[in-house]
Amino acid sequence: MENKQKWLRERKNYLGGSDLGAIAGLNPYRTALDVYLDKTSDDIRCETSPAMRWGNLLEEAVAEAYSEDTGKMVWKWIQPIKHKEYLFLAANIDRWVGDREYVLECKTAGFTKGKEWGDSGTDQIPESYLVQVAYYSAICDVPKVDIAVLIGGQDFRIYTYNRNKDLENKIVKIGVNFWHNHIEKRIPPKCVNTKDTFNLFPQSHNCEIVAESNIMEKLEQLKS
Repeated sequence: MENKQKWLRERKNYLGGSDLGAIAGLNPYRTALDVYLDKTSDDIRCETSPAMRWGNLLEEAVAEAYSEDTGKMVWKWIQPIKHKEYLFLAANIDRWVGDREYVLECKTAGFTKGKEWGDSGTDQIPESYLVQVAYYSAICDVPKVDIAVLIGGQDFRIYTYNRNKDLENKIVKIGVNFWHNHIEKRIPPKCVNTKDTFNLFPQSHNCEIVAESNIMEKLEQLKS
């Protein structure tokens, strides 16, 4: 648990692959504001859902299945890999394949999420994961990333992302802009849903604000 806490604290110093999906508005579970609040607060949140728990427990099994099916040696890498120019961008990869030939990302998905994955062997994976692996490819400077996924506990598939430098440059630019314009300046990004609003304003100050006449005009127009 102590190592987990230390890792979570270190993650506040950089943007990881899963953060970029949220910043780009493609993560169904996290928003850009979630990333901002996580990086700028002193709180260490150790969130564990059943999906996250089983994803962690099954990561080794997914990696072993990949190695068996492909005949490739895979090995775990613990430390974050930093971008050569922007040290606040980093990749926490699941596995190296061979002699750092390319990266393997291990995933699990529920049966109902299977429709979000395309034909095995393609790069038809959920958009948030596509951003993540493209980001890893850019930082690790590898020609491809394989994604091994176990769907519904028994449907094992392998997908391949082949390097797309245009996409990767856009993703890196999104990360750089977010860090400089929001994290460094301590300016939160816009709220995109009700949950964001409550997270940004957890307490009400019970201070009444009188609407200006032009706002009241617009309100009456909206009512009519």
